[in-house]
Amino acid sequence: YDITVCSIDAGVTGDVSLVSIAGAIVDDGVDVTRILGGRLTLSAATGIGSASHAIGSDVKSIAASVTSTGLINIDERDGVSLNKLETADGSITISAGGVTEVGTVVSATDADRNDISIRTTIGDILVGIVNGGAGAGDVTLAALSGAIVINTSGSPSLVTADVLTLTAAIGIGGMANSALNTAANSLVAMVTAAGSINLLEQDAVTLASVTATNGPVSISADGSIDVVAVSSLQDSDSNDVILTS
Repeated sequence: YDITVCSIDAGVTGDVSLVSIAGAIVDDGVDVTRILGGRLTLSAATGIGSASHAIGSDVKSIAASVTSTGLINIDERDGVSLNKLETADGSITISAGGVTEVGTVVSATDADRNDISIRTTIGDILVGIVNGGAGAGDVTLAALSGAIVINTSGSPSLVTADVLTLTAAIGIGGMANSALNTAANSLVAMVTAAGSINLLEQDAVTLASVTATNGPVSISADGSIDVVAVSSLQDSDSNDVILTS
C-alpha cells in the first residue's frame, strides 16, 4: 500500500522513517506541507514522490531507497546531506534551498529515462558519488548561487553519466588537486560569474559546450578529447584554457 504524506513534525532533531514495503510514498500535492525532522529515511517499492509532486522536506539529512521500478523526487527547503539515495530503476530529482552535501546518489539501471538532477538555489553542491550510468543515464548538477566542488568529508567523489551537465555561479571543481572527477561521454559546463572550471575525466570525452564567464578552464582526460566548444569569455592573462589528454 501507498503512504500519502501531508505534514509530519518530529522537531528539529527528531528522526522520521517512512516505509512502504509494496507501494509508493507520495506527496499530498500541497506545496506548504513538509516533513520536519533531523534525519529522514524513506524506503518504498515503487517510488518516492511523483513526476508532478515532490516529497517536501525540511530536514538535515536524507536516505532514500526505491527497491523496484520507481523514481525519487524530493524538494528540500534548506541545505541537506544526501547520505544515500538509490533507485533500482528510475530517475532521481533533488531540489534544495541550501548547501547540499552528496554522499551517494545512484540510479542502478543505466537507461535514458533514468536521469539524475541535483539543484540548489543557495550555496554549494559538495559532490560524492553520483552515478546515472555510463551509457545512457544523464546527470545534471546546478548550484545557482554557489560552486560545484568535491566532497572533502572523506568519501570518494566521482560523477558518472552519459551526458553530464554542470552549472554553477562561482566555480566547478577547485584549484590545484581539487578537480571534479568525472566519467562522462559528453560534457556541458557553465560558470555564470567569476570562477574556474577544473575537471578530471577518467575516459575519453566530448566537450560539447564548456564556458567560463570569467575564469580559467582546465580539463584533463585519460582518453581522447573531442572539442566542440570551449571558451573563457573574459579576456585576461589569468583565464587560460588548458586541455590535457
